[in-house]
Parts: sequence; C-alpha cells; structure tokens
Amino acid sequence: MKKVVSILRWAMFIVVALYPLGRLVAFFLGYTFKLNYVSGCVIAISVLSLANVILEFVFKFEEGNEVIKVLLAILTPLSLISCFLMLGICPDGWNCLCLMVVPVCCCFLTVCQGKPFVLKSISLVLSAVMLIILIPSAFLGLLFGGLSSDEVIQTVESPSGAYYAEVVANNQGGLGGSTIVKVYKDTKLDFFLFEFEDKPQKVYVGNWGEFYGMDVYWNTDKIIVIDGREYKIN
Repeated sequence: MKKVVSILRWAMFIVVALYPLGRLVAFFLGYTFKLNYVSGCVIAISVLSLANVILEFVFKFEEGNEVIKVLLAILTPLSLISCFLMLGICPDGWNCLCLMVVPVCCCFLTVCQGKPFVLKSISLVLSAVMLIILIPSAFLGLLFGGLSSDEVIQTVESPSGAYYAEVVANNQGGLGGSTIVKVYKDTKLDFFLFEFEDKPQKVYVGNWGEFYGMDVYWNTDKIIVIDGREYKIN
C-alpha cells in the first residue's frame, strides 16, 4: 500500500506542476502552452489531491522517499500558482470550485509529510504571503475577465498551408469590443494532453463589428490582404 501512496503523490505533484511549468518552458522557447482538456485536468488535480489527503488520514504512512518529502514541502506554493493560472482558462464556475480544493489539500500534505522542516516552514510562510496577493487578484480576474470573450469568426489558410489567419470578434459587453486578425504558424507540437504552438502575430486590430463581411485572403505565405490592404507577415 505504501507503494501505491507514493505513486499517487508523484502523480499529484506532476499534474499540479504541469500547467505552470508548461507555461514557463513555452515562455523561454517563444511558444504558447495550451491544455487540450482543461476540465479533465482540473478534475484529475482535484481527485488526486483529495485521494492523497484521504489516504493520509486513513493510513498515516511516513513517506520514506526523501525526494517526495522535498516535493511535498514545496507543493503548497506551487499549487497556489497553478490554480491561479488555471482560473483564467476554466470553462465554468464548477471547475473553479474544484480548483479551490487543491491548495487546501496540498497544504495539509505539506504540513504532514513535507521535509526538511526549514524548507517546509519557508514554503508555508511564502504561501501565506501569496494568498494575500492572489485572492484579491483572482477575484478581480474572475469579475472582469468574464466581461471579455473571443469568438473566431473565420479561419483562412495561406497558399502552402504554413500559416493560417483567424478573424476574432473580441466582445467586451457594454464596453463594446474589437475585431482582431491573428496569424499563426502551423507548427503545433501536440502531446495529446497539451500542446506547444508558436505565438500568434496580431496583424490587425479594428472596431467591433468590422468582422461582419470582412474580406481576408492571402497573396503569398508572407502577405495577407485584409479589406484590400496588404499586411506583411514577419
């Protein structure tokens, strides 16, 4: 049973770390990072966190793997960062509520199994400071983030298929909105659960409603025409 508990702790750490580490790697490589199954990842993180807490209550095994002890010591601040970032991509309120469970479970595991004591103490103090900053930030993000939504109106592929353009309607509710044309290089690195993609180039930003009847086509792979005007792709 101890082996099962250790495996579940490894699995929990991996899924908690996946999104922030993916974003970090993508930033340094010049890519964007995307989870392909957001709700599935949220459920996996929540279930694994609760399962580990329940097993801790029931069996109270002393973790023998020193690496896992260190990982559990830093798990709480890592879970706060992960949940804060994932709030921005959660599809609904239910997913957001599920995420709230994760830092609580991680804090419990850090207190019970995290080692060494100094690292665990620093981790918990850091987590407390982060909470003071992240709670109001998350509240404002959820409050105002819902006012803006993007809808892809049309997608136009370049002649060779190396690039594609998206005409996006950015709806900001009572504030109006905008029309955005983004160009992507079609070089996705798909790993099933997540993918890396080149950062899009924003070639056009206009007023809300311009996307109605907007004429978009490619002259070449490096020149896109939007309503009769040419734009070069870098």
